[in-house]
Amino acid sequence: MAVDELIELGKDILFPRRCPVCDEVMVFRSGLICKTCKPRVIPVRQPFCACCGKPLISSEAELCKICMVESRAFDKARAAVIYNDAAARIILDMKDNNKRENTDFIAECIIERLSKELKMFGAEGIIPVPLDEDAYMRRGFNQSELIALKLSKYLHIPIYNSVVKRLKAAKQQKSLDLNGRRKNLKRSFIIQKNDVKLKRVILVDDVYTTGCTADELSSVLKSKGVNSVMVVTFATGVPK
Repeated sequence: MAVDELIELGKDILFPRRCPVCDEVMVFRSGLICKTCKPRVIPVRQPFCACCGKPLISSEAELCKICMVESRAFDKARAAVIYNDAAARIILDMKDNNKRENTDFIAECIIERLSKELKMFGAEGIIPVPLDEDAYMRRGFNQSELIALKLSKYLHIPIYNSVVKRLKAAKQQKSLDLNGRRKNLKRSFIIQKNDVKLKRVILVDDVYTTGCTADELSSVLKSKGVNSVMVVTFATGVPK
């Protein structure tokens, strides 16, 4: 047994995993989520928007209502699961309660659901959506970067976590409507180099809501030489 495998075994024995949804202690090496909670994490299935990946009510529609009327700076966005109470618990515990181990389950879901599309996209690099400095200092880590690191290892694609810097937004995004979010994000991302050598990029975030963050960041990247952007998230909301 390799040294790193022994280290992981020791961790599992000394610090038993807990279910990322109900927080109950897991049976030793029985997976990353308990059998009771697994059905509560609902995969995104067809039909979904061909552009942003949000679930659609009708199988006859190709795009969601927003993507029908507005162009996107990214080429496509895909999410692994529906943003419901279970997915929210996994994400919020990771971000607010420092449960970084939840990224193991998050990455597993993304790989399980999106592996084929990720490989077919042929990205040259992965860029995690950055936090502004204040948010990073409060949390101590960037959850998108932790997810991106696991996807980078799986896909054998390098991660670029210093290409883009995020400036502090005027207001919190969750308090704003769609137009307010767009205005709030204008000029909130800057490229820390004169140009970006990458042509095909995967952007990684935890949740896709309106797509404003992904749009703004994709627009900035494309202005500096990137040709194609695929946005990948753990969860996406259901259109109202």
